Amino acid sequence: MAGTVIECPYCQAQLLIPDESVWYACEKCEHGLNARAQRAYARAHEIFFQAQEAAADLFRRRRGRLSRQERDSEAVHSFQQAYSALQVAFQFELPDSQRESGIQMMTEITRLFLLMGTISPLEAAYWARLLTEYNTQRELEELEARLASPPPPGMRGLYRRWRCQLRRRQLRGALARMDQQIRHAEQAIAFLDPPRARKPRPRG
Repeated sequence: MAGTVIECPYCQAQLLIPDESVWYACEKCEHGLNARAQRAYARAHEIFFQAQEAAADLFRRRRGRLSRQERDSEAVHSFQQAYSALQVAFQFELPDSQRESGIQMMTEITRLFLLMGTISPLEAAYWARLLTEYNTQRELEELEARLASPPPPGMRGLYRRWRCQLRRRQLRGALARMDQQIRHAEQAIAFLDPPRARKPRPRG
């Protein structure tokens, strides 16, 4: 039976997802997985990291245009395949770890495509902004977890808590601004179906 080998994003078990399956439950942790999204993500992940080492010099040359030979290289074609696979994967909501990795890959790929002149600066900036948003959300979640715990006793504990509360307000404000910027970018890019790459914003 043909299939795609993946690592479960929840428990890291090795799974073989049949090519014809639409939905698949992990045999170890029993989490349900969208089979099409997992096949596309696994393909993008494999191609990207195979090509990345060979194209390390291309990633370093972000301020200048690539030569015609570099644009026609096998590594660039591999990144184009990874880009297409990620577009398919982001038609669905990926698990958090895959979402983060997918955004990171898209950020690197679109930076390279920008050097080639094959993608708009707006789309390259869009993926970079999504990565910034993701990192900001993760910092806010870690901060919320610290604030949920009792502070250390004394003035030092109160001071640390005050700083955490101040930082929380700053992060929430930054996320609100980024949300507007990303929404405007999606409208300007005019995605037929905007990628489902964004992590839900925390409430409150």
